[in-house]
Amino acid sequence: MDTEIWLLSARDVVPNLIFTLYRKPKKVRVFYTEWEVSKERAQGQKLVFERYGINCSTIEIKTYDHENITETLNSLQVNPEKVEFLANVATKYTVEVIHRWLTERGGKSLYYMPDGTVALFGGEKLYQIKEKVLKTEDFFNVAGLNIESVRPFKEMLGERYQAAYSFYKNTALAGRLNDLRKNSEIHRIEASLFKKLSKEEMKIVKKKGWILEFLTYAVLEQSGLFHEVLSEIEINYGIGEKRELKNEIDITAVRNNTLYYFSCKSGKLTNLNLEDHAFRVGSLARRIGGRFTVPILVTSKELPQKKKEKVKLFGVVPLTIKELLELENNPSKLEEWEKIAHSYR
Repeated sequence: MDTEIWLLSARDVVPNLIFTLYRKPKKVRVFYTEWEVSKERAQGQKLVFERYGINCSTIEIKTYDHENITETLNSLQVNPEKVEFLANVATKYTVEVIHRWLTERGGKSLYYMPDGTVALFGGEKLYQIKEKVLKTEDFFNVAGLNIESVRPFKEMLGERYQAAYSFYKNTALAGRLNDLRKNSEIHRIEASLFKKLSKEEMKIVKKKGWILEFLTYAVLEQSGLFHEVLSEIEINYGIGEKRELKNEIDITAVRNNTLYYFSCKSGKLTNLNLEDHAFRVGSLARRIGGRFTVPILVTSKELPQKKKEKVKLFGVVPLTIKELLELENNPSKLEEWEKIAHSYR
């Protein structure tokens, strides 16, 4: 397409990704401000767009500086009538300046909504994006994170995958998951299931919390509701040559260009630990997936109602593994999760 797309970089740029990768323009200009997060996200967007073969340039402007923004726009060699500006950021003053400059010269300002609808800025709805345009890697890269490795449970278990899922699923539904490691009969079944695994793979299977992670992964993968499910994702905080802290994320899934982020906890969570963990889960999930992401805390034991409400205050969905298993027969559960996650401000 001949249209050039303009984007403004802020904390949440997932709408920028969805819109641009759907439109597939030849050129994108990403404006960023003096705020460090804006610059980092601009670099992340550039990385993603160029991976998809889209020419992208980044341009610095100053927040709340009308003269600077206007001078920058005037200096661009561009036909405004062929420009579409996506106005999906919270820096309203900067958005308004760009919007006015562009629309006065025949360009368009657009807005992306959570359901995929694209509308004129402050006006009519134009169309809806239903295509799957984002991969898990895109979310991470634009947040300045690099995926070092993943451990695909399905590939690791091979022909034993389905049998393992059925076994652990039935155990969870029977309420026996928490006593699993203490049961000698179950040990024999596990030994039979995993007898062909390597020593390294057996270490993974035997580690604390693996069963909960595996079940979470398998429920999502088997549901057919997500177009990508990843497990045990090792990341580092930095892309390109920059390598900083490392972290591991239990499970992520992507559906309708929305990231679902799962943290699995099989141990006991005290009030203090629970609030701290819920805060960290919600914060990291939204750093990666933007404000429309769905952070979920999966536990092996039922949390008391008061603790559930505390978790929800951080926009994190509290689920037991039995509740997660309900997704198989009731896909509408996704709407409930999204409602809790999107209530966070």
